Amino acid sequence: MNNPIIVANWKCNPDNMRSALRLIENTENLLNKTKYKYYIAAPDTMIYQLREYEIIATIGAQNIDHLEGGAYTGQSKLSQIVDAGAQFTILGHSEVRKRGEKEDDIAKKVGQAVQVDLKVILCVGESERDHNGLY
Repeated sequence: MNNPIIVANWKCNPDNMRSALRLIENTENLLNKTKYKYYIAAPDTMIYQLREYEIIATIGAQNIDHLEGGAYTGQSKLSQIVDAGAQFTILGHSEVRKRGEKEDDIAKKVGQAVQVDLKVILCVGESERDHNGLY
């Protein structure tokens, strides 16, 4: 692999922007002598504010919805994620599949992301890693 990357899925962390900026600073200090490119999948509420750090890391969304709009409490439309500044998204998370997401839903999300030039990181085979916590 010529250009390894590191992807950090922050999930529901950190608690606030101050902590997020400290985490970025600590990560940058650890990686500044390497040639690794790293990606941060931040909570939706932090994507817009983190755009200014795109020089250091690529900022993206942890997930997207395939919804076109409507009354879906707590969901973010793809256009909102892109407008916030996300450069990529992670799709197919094992915990989302456990909550009922089907392969057709994931395929629909991938197709919609590709249509708007949003890069996709697709999770496959991660249930063993989740179970053992090591892979």
